[in-house]
Amino acid sequence: MNNKSLPSTFPAANYQFTNEWFLGNVYGKGNVVDVTKTWYEVLEGRSLKNVLEIRNYEGQSTCFLIEFLGRETGNAIMCIDTWRGSFEHSNADFSKVEQRFDANTNLALETAPFEVTLTKNKSCYSRALAEMIVMGVSFDLIYIDGSHHSTDVLSDIVMSSHILADNGLVICDDYLWDHGFKRPIIRMRSHNRP
Repeated sequence: MNNKSLPSTFPAANYQFTNEWFLGNVYGKGNVVDVTKTWYEVLEGRSLKNVLEIRNYEGQSTCFLIEFLGRETGNAIMCIDTWRGSFEHSNADFSKVEQRFDANTNLALETAPFEVTLTKNKSCYSRALAEMIVMGVSFDLIYIDGSHHSTDVLSDIVMSSHILADNGLVICDDYLWDHGFKRPIIRMRSHNRP
């Protein structure tokens, strides 16, 4: 992807987002970091033919990935979410959240310069990951923004390691929340594979 120009500043389309979490603006505190610039720096030059995103909400990160991947042909992204939410989404109407995901990703797919194949897998993350392990699929990039419970995060990371392609990349979001996220990271470091 080195020879492809970077997309214009995200978001390039008129999406229906109700927050700016992916952009780094959590709870209206303002953007602490230019998140999209960091993503560009991490992803640029990598071969990302198959991407997996765990938990998608309204599709803000999915749309960013579609805009990024849509710069060349032959790329695919699979999205896994229950669209039922978790403890921090007690007031959200998830039928509307899922409708916004569908509208946003459809718009991103329509406006991408090259076709990106999007697969929406509406299921429990652990069940979907287990099925993919059995099927032997692999992904060049796995973005985990799933549950905010430490045991779930650890499970997502470990299960994802079985479907990560050689030289693949796993990116985790929200692992520094004050909900026990330092524990699974420490456990992963203490159980490295040889």
